[in-house]
Parts: sequence; C-alpha cells; structure tokens
Amino acid sequence: MTMASAAPGQAPEPQGVEGHDHLPMIEHRVTSWGRTVGNLIITAEGLMVRRDFDFNTGKETAVKRTQLDPGAHRDAVAALEVLRTTSQSPAYCRGAPTDGPSGEFRWDGGQTYRIYYPCSSQFPELRAAEERFWAIVSKAEQSLSESGD
Repeated sequence: MTMASAAPGQAPEPQGVEGHDHLPMIEHRVTSWGRTVGNLIITAEGLMVRRDFDFNTGKETAVKRTQLDPGAHRDAVAALEVLRTTSQSPAYCRGAPTDGPSGEFRWDGGQTYRIYYPCSSQFPELRAAEERFWAIVSKAEQSLSESGD
C-alpha cells in the first residue's frame, strides 16, 4: 500500500486562518478493506457533517450536523496545517496489519493527505496535529449534544 501526500509549497496557503477570509472545505474519510466506515466534512462556512457507515452493509448508521463557531473553525483548519504542508505521510509500515484502517484529509476537494493508521505512531508531530483537530471536532459535537439541539 503506497501512501502519498502533497509536498510543501504545492498549494497556496489557506486564506483566513488568522482573519475572516475563505477557510477551506475539509473532508476526512476513513476506510477499511476499501470500504468507507466514516466521513466528516467541514464546509467553508463551518457546517460540520459526520457520517458513520456499517462496514458490512455500507449503510449509513449515524449522521451528526454541527455548526462550528468561527473560532473553532479557524482552530480546526490551523490544527491540520502541518498535515496540509508536509511531505511525510504514514504509509504502510513493516509489521503493520494488512487490514488496518486508512484515511485521508482533503482540502477544497483537491490536495490530499493520506494516512495508514497502524503506522501513524512513526510520525508523532503529524499524529498530534490530527489529535488536536479531533479534540476540536469532539468539543463542538459535545456542545451540540449538551445544548439539546
């Protein structure tokens, strides 16, 4: 399994991480054995939609919609900046299970960062960036469930 990612300087710097300009759409997809098991999209407007799928049937099992506040939206984009600009990507590594999950982050439907999760521990800085992103996502989803929306 070969994984690739965009090299530094390959795409323009995202607009709006510090200001109020356009923030990129971010999509994250997780697959196992070629089947999508999870998908998350954050639109340029900050609407976050997470979908989970049954591995065996491919049927959608859950959908969560959350509107990120502007600060959380900027923080989510900023958390992933190191993934967007790195030339490193956790590809398949020796000793990893062949049935492990893989994923990808995609910005504005173009630039893609791919990861093979059983090998992600080899890249602690990149893994930490992804964990910061998921902490922002989880906090936003938790706020939604606490508000009763």
